[in-house]
Parts: sequence; C-alpha cells; structure tokens
Amino acid sequence: MTTLFRFLALSLAVAATAVAPGALALAEEGSPSRGPLNDWLAGQVAEALDARLARFEERISSGALDAHAAEMREVFLDALGGLPEKTPLDARVAGVIDEDGYRIEKVLYHSVPGFPVTASLYLPDGSGPHPAVLHSCGHSADGKAAEFYQRASALLAHHGIAVLCVDPLGQGERKQLEAEGVTGSTSEHLLLGVAPILLGRNVATWMIHDGMRGIDYLASRPEIDADRIGAMGNSGGGMMTSYLMALDPRIAAAAPACFITDTRRKNRSPGPGDAEQNLFAQTARGLDHADFLLMRAPRPTLILAATQDYVPIEGAWDSFRQAKRAWGVLGFPERVDLAEVNERHGFSPGLRVAAARWMSRWLLERDEPLTEPELPVHPVEALHVTETGSVLDLPGARSFFDIVAAEANRLDEVRAQRSAEATPGERRAAIRSVLGLPAAEDLAAASHESQGTISRDGIDWEKRVYVCEPGMPLPALVASPGGAVQGTVLRIDGGGKANALTDPGEIRSWLERGCRVVLLDLRGYGETETKPWRYRTVTEAMGPNSAEAFIAFMLGRSLVEMRTRDLLAVARALKGEIPSSAPLHLVARGHAAVPAWHAAALEREQFDQVDIMGGPETWDTLCSGPVFEGGQLENAVHGALRVYDLPDLRTLALAGE
Repeated sequence: MTTLFRFLALSLAVAATAVAPGALALAEEGSPSRGPLNDWLAGQVAEALDARLARFEERISSGALDAHAAEMREVFLDALGGLPEKTPLDARVAGVIDEDGYRIEKVLYHSVPGFPVTASLYLPDGSGPHPAVLHSCGHSADGKAAEFYQRASALLAHHGIAVLCVDPLGQGERKQLEAEGVTGSTSEHLLLGVAPILLGRNVATWMIHDGMRGIDYLASRPEIDADRIGAMGNSGGGMMTSYLMALDPRIAAAAPACFITDTRRKNRSPGPGDAEQNLFAQTARGLDHADFLLMRAPRPTLILAATQDYVPIEGAWDSFRQAKRAWGVLGFPERVDLAEVNERHGFSPGLRVAAARWMSRWLLERDEPLTEPELPVHPVEALHVTETGSVLDLPGARSFFDIVAAEANRLDEVRAQRSAEATPGERRAAIRSVLGLPAAEDLAAASHESQGTISRDGIDWEKRVYVCEPGMPLPALVASPGGAVQGTVLRIDGGGKANALTDPGEIRSWLERGCRVVLLDLRGYGETETKPWRYRTVTEAMGPNSAEAFIAFMLGRSLVEMRTRDLLAVARALKGEIPSSAPLHLVARGHAAVPAWHAAALEREQFDQVDIMGGPETWDTLCSGPVFEGGQLENAVHGALRVYDLPDLRTLALAGE
C-alpha cells in the first residue's frame, strides 16, 4: 500500500508544468498545499479574479461604475435564485423590558407565511421618529441574546438610534436542528445549505429575505424614520450586512464587521465559509467581496476590521482601496472608510464604538466622539419572544425544511410534466446543460503518461496519470490479461483505487475473461482526495472535499460535473486503445455512483455494460430533512431539481437509448 500511494508524487511531477500560475504563486508565497484538487482550484480562482480586477480597472477608468454595480447585482440575484415574494408580516410584540433611556420590545414577524423571525427592538425614549439600524447577528448560538450583540444594540439605543437585532436562521430561538443533536450554528447552516443548492437557490436566499422583512417591519413602525435606516453586523452578521446593503437601497448607512476581505485569500485561510457565504458562480462571474461595497456606491459604508482576525485583513484593505477609488470617482470619498482595531475576530468594544459613531454621523448628522458606557445585559431567557425559546413550538410554524420541501414538491410536478413531453434526447440535453458539461463533440479524450509498474497480490499494474483538464492529474492503475484484450473494465470508487484493490479475486476474474482492468481515481477520490481541513464536524455529511466543493461551486461548477467529465474523457481514451468491437464496462461503487449515473445516462453508447452501486437514491429526500452521511455536498448540482433527479438518470442509463 505504501508503494501504491507514493504514486501521487510521481503523478504531480508529470503534471506540474500544467498547473495554473495562480496555484504556483500561492505555493511560492508559502501557502501550504492541501493536495492537487485544492491547488488546481486555486489556480482557477486566481485566473477568474485576475480577470475581474482587469475589468474593474477598465470600468473605473471609463466611468462605468453604475454598469458594473448593475451587472454584479444581477449576478448576485441569479445566484440566489431570486427572492421570495413579500407577504403580510403578521407582526406582534410579545413583551417589553424598560431600561434607562430606551426599552426593549420582544418582536416576532413572519418572513414568509408560517416562518417566524424573532428579534429584539431597542427603542429610544420619545416619540421619534428615530433613525434605526438592522443588526444582523454573527455565529452565536444565542443569536440576538449574545452579550456582545446586546451591548452593540444597547449602545446605539443609548445614543438615540433604534435597533432591530434579529435571530438568524439556525440561531437563538430559530434553531432548526437542535432536536437532531446538532450543536453550533456553523454546522447547522452547512447542513441546511445542501437542499437549497439542488433547488437552484441558496440558504442565503431566505436569510436575506428575513433581513429585508426586518427593514419592512422597522419602516412600518411610526416611531421609526424609514428614510434613515442603517445596517450593521459582525462575522456572519457582517456577511448579512454586506448582502443587504448591496441589494436593499433603503439602507442609508452600513457597517459590516469582520467579513469583508477577498475570495482569493479567504479560500486558502480560513477557507470558504458556511453555505450562505458561497454563492453559485460568483467567482466565475467576477463577484468578489469588494463588489458588495461597489454595488451601493456612493452611500455611506464603513468596513470594520480586526488586525488579528482570521478573516484576512489584507483582503479587507484591498477591497477598501477599490471602494475608496470608486467613491472618489463618484465625488464622495468621505462616505467610505475602514476602521481597524488590534483585536481578534468579534464585535469588540472598539468596533462597536466605531459602528455607533458611523451611524450617529450619517443617521443623526452628529459627528463627534462617543463612548460605550456600562449598559444592562440580560439573561438569554429574558429576551425570549417565544415561551419555549423555539419558534418551532409555535402553532402553525414551519421549519426551514418545510419551506424547502414545498419548493421541491412544486419542482417535482414541473419535472414530471416536462419529462412527459420531452424525448430522451431532449432530456439528456437539458441535464447536460444544468450540469454544465460540454457537448459530446466538444469533450476530448484524456491524455495519459505511464509512470512505470508495480506488482500487488500477484497482479502486475501499469501506473498511469490521466489528464482531462490541464494541471489536474488523475492517478490510475492498469492491469492487462495474458492474451489478447477482449474488453476493458473501468472501475471507479468513492474510496479510490484502494477500495477496489481489496478484492483481488474480482480483478483476477476479469483478467481471466480477457479484460483489461483500469482502476481510476476521479478528482477528489483516492490519492487526490483532500484531507478534511475546513468542515471537520460535518465531514461525513458533506464529504472530505467539501471545502473544494464550495470553491468549485463559486466557480460555477460542481465536483459531480468534474468527475463526470473525467469519467467520460478517460472512457474515450480507453476506447481509442482497443478494437471498436471490444466492449467497455463501467463499474462504480460508493459515492462514485453519482458521476457514474450521469456518465451512463448522458453517453450510454460509451459503455456496453454498467454496474453501479451506492450513493444516494434520490436528491429529493435531502429536501425533507438533514442527512448526516454520504458526502451530500460533493454530490450536489446547483439547480438540478429544476430539471432532473437521480432516478431520472437511472431511467435514461438503463434504457440504453
């Protein structure tokens, strides 16, 4: 086994000259290699973001910033799959806590029917109308009741600005998976995030809608001046603030904390964020962190950053510089700024004060120093809007999976109607399109180089490196029968070649029948699998290459598409080595079943026989509740359920048309 896995080093040596420059640059900067798939993706990201920077320079030179903002807004909304329609808020106040100079109202409103949102409204004394700030919380299990979020909200209320501090989905009173034993909002967001991908949406779609409805609620209150509304938030709340300030023109002043950086650096460390932080095709279409700023130019915007943050501070300054240049071209350079404090990640006192002063300056027209006094902090239960501390216990409440399942059921009906009206060829073309796979005539055969031989269990193997896309090596082992080759067996496994090698008897039986045996590692399997480094608590559910799956997702691709491409390209190469009459058999096991069913459904003519076992039975079931195993993120395709489900692939593959 040790000899076998030394093979990868040789594989990489062969392909090194084809690795994209961006990946090599990262290595030269001392960034650790996490394996061939991660490094290859880094090169793709670098290429896309270099192109984005070039376009930005062209647009800022030509004065086309409005066009840039409009294009990025379209990219953003496309990635979200649009936003839900607005329905009655059905809002109520469940209780009040009186403080010196302000009060806290316990607010509940409905983002969509039956989907309640809990919040704390910090309302200054007096009839107003007061300016107000929507406060989006970061990843705290307690949501709006976390101490630092209470302090930030109370600080603004103390200085005359109302605050609506909202429980994010999966936090505070809006936990969805606590009964399933899931602890930590990051894990919950990841587990909630797979199903929306299949619908062509994002968990951020509903989170953004929650925030916009919060602004609707503020605007409905007579004590609030709807023309003076701001937004702030830290970490995950900084992300949500960035999203909202880019999309909702009602936000007059914004202050995202500990989020703004750049995708290129963030992908490497700490890595891509939760599901809601990764937007489909954002990198491929040139949407980077700076664009969340540029989409709102030249309205007042303050980047809050921490020197010791794990969110790369260098990226924050790069994004700020782009924004400062843009605001300057538009004639309002004073309306964008960056405040950096020498702290770690979090809504620290320095950042809270900077946010409060920014809001005071632009919403109260009061530009003067302010401080944070000691203000009351309440126990978590004291801020509960619901009696039990869970919105799921409210009569008529729907869970997030209820919302998603309803959308999935609607798509089931749409697919059934379309399938009944379409020919098999039309269905294959539609699948190929949503998968993002090139047309059959545009998909070339893989190239390969031999790397010598090894012997294992009495079987002689040729070591090969296949390349389907430049810079991405695919290790393979090839064993040939003693006589003439009567056919080829292409064997893939989610556990890599090592899984197939555990049954030498099966391999010998193929060889005795005159078949050549090819054990192939598709990208991210076997020797090219990435050691889990980002989402360790949900690796079983998401897959070992889950960080890479999200990086690919932001590039507008999926690991399913890449692996299907690998499989078909290698199949073409193998068929070119044998007589046309010699059959090619496809054998797939484990997680590799998903790309195998895609390959067999889309190009059944490539394979004389298919033997596929393992993988999920259907994607539709992922929309009914969390799945805690099976590498579901690696097996997800954006928007697939708009066109097909896995059983549709089996039908097409087994029909053999």
